[in-house]
Amino acid sequence: MKNAICILILVLGLSSCKYSKVILTEDQVPENIFYLPEDMHPYTGQCLIYYSGTKNIKEQLTFKKGILNGTTASYFPNGDIKIRGEFRDGKLYGKWESWYEGGRKKYEVNYVNDTLNGSYVQWYSTGVMKEQGLYAENMRHGAWVEYDEAGMILRKLNFE
Repeated sequence: MKNAICILILVLGLSSCKYSKVILTEDQVPENIFYLPEDMHPYTGQCLIYYSGTKNIKEQLTFKKGILNGTTASYFPNGDIKIRGEFRDGKLYGKWESWYEGGRKKYEVNYVNDTLNGSYVQWYSTGVMKEQGLYAENMRHGAWVEYDEAGMILRKLNFE
């Protein structure tokens, strides 16, 4: 899931950074440290990426010394929030949330230094809870409950 979030945030069409007025293509997306073209210093600041041909924000990224650091958000073309979370020193950190188009919550998950740790909750697109449980060091841990689309318990699982 971490890789999917990073790829979504960094590769989904990076096209312009409002703060610095730089235009980038997907081929120019940095793999490690973000530098502005013709600049010797790693970039610090906010980068806004727009959907092509619109004024709608697609991604909002924050960099510190060229590394993702701070709040990051991704939006649907209609402007609704899609994903929101935080990076610390280039690593996923804290609560990450995702929504379905239309505004219903899709999942909430917690990271510590790029590692799933803490509560995990996922919902169906109807708003009914799909599953909930805990992660410890990227592994399911303790009691997990899975629900059907009507909200009835399908099964209870226990992970050690």
